[in-house]
Amino acid sequence: AMVDFQMMQKEKTQRLRSLRQYLNENTVDQSIAMRVQKQAEERLSVRERLTEQQVEVLDMLAPALRSELRFAIQRPHLGRHPLFRLWMSVDINLTQRACTKSISFSLLRPKDDLFLPGNTVDRAWCLMSGSLNYVQTPDTAAVEEEISTPVEPGKWLCEAALWSEWIHVGKAEADVSSQLLVVHPETLSEYVQSNAMIKDVTLEYGKHFHKRIISARPPDAEYPTDLEVPYTDYCDLVVSMSREVQVVIGTFAVNQLVEQQWQSGKGSQEISKLTEEVESGKSLVVVTGEGSVFRLVSIIALRIEQVDGSIFAQVGKISNSEISAACQLPGAKQERDELLSEAVKRIFATKLQIMEGKSDMMSSSRHVVEKESKEYGVQTRYLRTICTMRYSADGELEAPSYLADEPVAQLASTGKEDVFVPDDPSFFQSLRERPVFAVWEKQGKAAIFAWLSPEQFEILSGSSGEAQLKAWLALVDFTYEEPSVDNAPQEADQVDVDDAVVESEYDSEVWIEHDVVQI
Repeated sequence: AMVDFQMMQKEKTQRLRSLRQYLNENTVDQSIAMRVQKQAEERLSVRERLTEQQVEVLDMLAPALRSELRFAIQRPHLGRHPLFRLWMSVDINLTQRACTKSISFSLLRPKDDLFLPGNTVDRAWCLMSGSLNYVQTPDTAAVEEEISTPVEPGKWLCEAALWSEWIHVGKAEADVSSQLLVVHPETLSEYVQSNAMIKDVTLEYGKHFHKRIISARPPDAEYPTDLEVPYTDYCDLVVSMSREVQVVIGTFAVNQLVEQQWQSGKGSQEISKLTEEVESGKSLVVVTGEGSVFRLVSIIALRIEQVDGSIFAQVGKISNSEISAACQLPGAKQERDELLSEAVKRIFATKLQIMEGKSDMMSSSRHVVEKESKEYGVQTRYLRTICTMRYSADGELEAPSYLADEPVAQLASTGKEDVFVPDDPSFFQSLRERPVFAVWEKQGKAAIFAWLSPEQFEILSGSSGEAQLKAWLALVDFTYEEPSVDNAPQEADQVDVDDAVVESEYDSEVWIEHDVVQI
């Protein structure tokens, strides 16, 4: 061991001597020469991680065993990506062959650059170990000031390069010694063609990823970066895919649930029902990169605000001439093959025609809520995108408006003996002064809206405001008015998911936060 150490020290000294000679012969400026020598000494003092090429005995292995070894190293990291995890579930042998030819490893020392802004790229990376620092500056990216983002193991970089011609918009540099998985899409695509199921899923994934790359711009979303393309989370993409591909993805997810259920010894009644829902296209189920199984529901909600901060809220609905009260943001379920901007246009065209062309998009934000579904025995992940918009029109809305009657008069006309006594009379009075708007679909059926202050919306959308909301609407005499052709709600295109089921989920849960969505 002592002899080996002495030999290593001797080799280090010789290499540093050669470096100094090189710097002197080329008359390198002293400040640069010192930095070069310092970094060289630091790196020579660190034991380097072995690469596959440095382990000569691996060349003696049979090709099949060597391929199996490489895949065993790659698999834990590759499986963090839900698409590749699905590949493995569909055809593990094909995935192994593809990885042998299309995936390599890269080692970075501290301060090494992985990529620089402005350069084109034809590959994607997954950080296996170590840490990187990703930096964007106003000179090379759509940012107002320098932004630095740490990159931790498991994170994918430049996935956009797998689905588009990508140019770096930032710089990635290693903080410490780091190892990365490198995916080469050109050779990978050759193997995709070998399995029809993998091909269909991958083409759908790539198509919707690409659509989000080219549509990512304010105010609908942030500009894409080397780390993130807005709304390209696996769950987002699957929601937009064709029904056929969704059924394929859902079937493999349910199969995993069945396996977990068998191991836990639980009953199968809920799984049987979920399987039927998946096969009919009524439920969407996925396996994430972490291996978790979720049922998905994706909702778009519109938060339309006036200059004074008032929020346009749906406060109830009339069905069969009966009023049901619920304070929530208007919105709808996101449909297949639909971008955020397209969903917003559809909501205005079919449900909020009184608002169409009168609001400007300001920003969007994503909120994710997960709850256990007792009906299906699986976690349900609600993907809720809130679009904040500014009401830009002047004057009143073109819809019938109503004001609440005096409480005494209303009670006398209905003959009710019980009297609602508000905890905060001044707050209830402020509600009575707010006009409500009814968008009539037909006689006996309408959606009820109102402009509310942020405080009113906060209280009424919570459980504590339920009684006040019901009492307020009970004081309103909703006289039917024939809707104009322009403002009559339009029937949305028929979709495969049972809207009544989704609506009942939200109405019964009343969400978890304040911004409840009415489907």
